[in-house]
Amino acid sequence: MNRRQALNIGLLTALCLVGSSAAALSQQKKFNPKQLTGHWTLVSIDDVAADGTRTAAFGPTPSGVAIFEPNHRFSVSLLNPNVPKFASSNRGTGTADENKAAVLGSLFYFGTYSLANDGTLSLEVEGSSFPNWVHVSQQRKLSQLTANDLKWTNPAASVGGTAETTWKRTK
Repeated sequence: MNRRQALNIGLLTALCLVGSSAAALSQQKKFNPKQLTGHWTLVSIDDVAADGTRTAAFGPTPSGVAIFEPNHRFSVSLLNPNVPKFASSNRGTGTADENKAAVLGSLFYFGTYSLANDGTLSLEVEGSSFPNWVHVSQQRKLSQLTANDLKWTNPAASVGGTAETTWKRTK
C-alpha cells in the first residue's frame, strides 16, 4: 500500500467516525420547552429506594397538578386524597398523628424553571411545604414530553431515593 492509499483510508475512517458521531447526536432526544407549557394532571408517582423497592407515593390514588407558565414560572402540588380529616376541624389544633399524616400526604412547591434540549428540567424553588427545598435548585430528568404525556425522574426525592412521576396534559 502506498502513502496515498494509506492517507485515503485514514481520511475515509475519520469521515465515518464523524458521520456516526453526528448520527448519534441527532438521535438524542430533544425536548421543546414550549411543549412543557400548560397544566398537567398527576397520573402516578413512585418513590424508588436505593435497593429498587418501589412505593406508590401519596397513596394508591394520588392527586396532583403541575403548572408551567410561558413566563417560566411553575407550581407543583401533590396530595394523598386519603389523608384522614382532623377531628377538631382546625389544622392549628391537630394531633401529632394528624399533623404527620398531613405532612407525609402532601407536597407543594413553586418557583421558576428552564428546560434544556437534553430533557434536564431545572427548578429554582422559591417556596415549598418541605422547608428543606426552599431556595434550592432542583433538577428533574425528562424521559418523555409529548403533546399529552410528561414523565420525569427526580434524583433527590423528599423522602430519599428517587421519584418517578407521570403526568397527562389537562384538557
